[in-house]
Amino acid sequence: MNLFANWSTLLMPAAISLLLALVLMWYVWRALFGDRPRSGPRCLKCNHPFTESQDLTCVECGWTARRPSDLTKPRRHWFQAVLGVVLLVGGATLLRLRVTGEHPIQYVPNGILVGLLPYGTSTGGDLVHDEIDRRLMNDEFSENSLENLVRGLLDGDQTARPVGAAWQARYGPLLDRWRQGYASPGNPMTLDLLRLPADVSLEIAPLWPIDDPVPASLAFQDWWPVGTEVVVDLRWASTPDAPPLHSVGYRNDASIARRHQFTLPPAGAWPTPPDLELTFREPRFARLGRTPLANAPELTGIASKTISPLTPPADLLEVALVPWSGDDAALGSIEQVFQPGMQRWTEAVDRPYAMRFDPRHLARDAYDDVLFGLVVEVVEKTRDAAPRVRRRTEIWALGGSPETVGRRLAWDISEEDTDGLAGAFDPTSRSEWTLRVHGDETIARRALGLLATEDSMTTYRRWWSGSLSFPLRTTTRQNAPFRRMWFRPGGVRPPAPPDRP
Repeated sequence: MNLFANWSTLLMPAAISLLLALVLMWYVWRALFGDRPRSGPRCLKCNHPFTESQDLTCVECGWTARRPSDLTKPRRHWFQAVLGVVLLVGGATLLRLRVTGEHPIQYVPNGILVGLLPYGTSTGGDLVHDEIDRRLMNDEFSENSLENLVRGLLDGDQTARPVGAAWQARYGPLLDRWRQGYASPGNPMTLDLLRLPADVSLEIAPLWPIDDPVPASLAFQDWWPVGTEVVVDLRWASTPDAPPLHSVGYRNDASIARRHQFTLPPAGAWPTPPDLELTFREPRFARLGRTPLANAPELTGIASKTISPLTPPADLLEVALVPWSGDDAALGSIEQVFQPGMQRWTEAVDRPYAMRFDPRHLARDAYDDVLFGLVVEVVEKTRDAAPRVRRRTEIWALGGSPETVGRRLAWDISEEDTDGLAGAFDPTSRSEWTLRVHGDETIARRALGLLATEDSMTTYRRWWSGSLSFPLRTTTRQNAPFRRMWFRPGGVRPPAPPDRP
């Protein structure tokens, strides 16, 4: 059975291909050398015989030989010979493609392939885009072809202008492939990436009390050089010289992409029209891959971005919430959320610590009407000094079953005493390190901003007002840390006083 399978799948196609190749080779040989004179001199054009007394001109068609020996040469049938060679080469190519699993588009020159780029649809299943992606990954483009490709990616086409949805689908992944491998500080095309505007997504609570700060979240997708850091300032477009409403640092080579949570002024104080302008300052090329650059080159050319129109949230009456200190099961759930503790990376440069947590323990039916606003603090206690908070993080989350709310939660940029946290990982330290968690109503109410309708907001009647403390668990990893997407422009902020007792 195996022998028959090998014959039918491998040997038989090979034997048939060899037979066809021999036939075509014989056909080409016959077209070039097979038509020889059999009964004396003849015309090479029309095959009319020449007589002994005849000169070198054919009496039938008028063709004239250059010398007598031309009349005894074989007639060359060039059309049939070329046809046979084409069939032979084409058949060999098809056989090679069949055996290797390659596609004919792999033999298309780079210039033609780049010219076909605007006629593709998207990267998914599109032969042109997939082949360009493969050649980029394998570094198969010449310098000129690569430059033409990048120009085409940056410009898009009539139906896909940067950086719309059609452009992102057709050109975005290819440009991202290029910038991941080629956009180094010394490449002159790197700065061209900065002229592509970032795709900014701003979400605000659709319903919110008109006199309360409005929860908002910011997300970025950009095509700037990988390793770019920038400070984002948000202002009302009508007051461009006013201090920013909010400022945050952004890195585009973060290990994990997430939205940045912040608050806008109360909707009752918004100008008309409430257009929000984002400006970018202090842009720099800070990293190359995983390697920080000693002298980060400054970048220029990032244009501001206006979000218009920004729709104010509909006014919402204050949602009445009842404090709930929780039962033993709730305290156990919250402790399980933070049981992984704090982690340190040995190869970190600026922020070697991170708090690990698992919010799935809050997704239970028993908490389907509970809002969690958690202040999570790493506390150091010594014998001769008051307890000190070395790290503080604010987290807000919706309780309830996964079927109703899933894993909806958000958190702010942590405050930490980076030098002081080193003691938590010092085996000779005599301090007592604990993780302290307590509820905060203001933070809990921010979780309402994750909901979309007034009905869903009014289903939450309680906020967790309890507190608990347990020993801090620490782990150390012998590698580089993950890259945080958002950071404070002025550097890591120490935990703000006063500390809770």
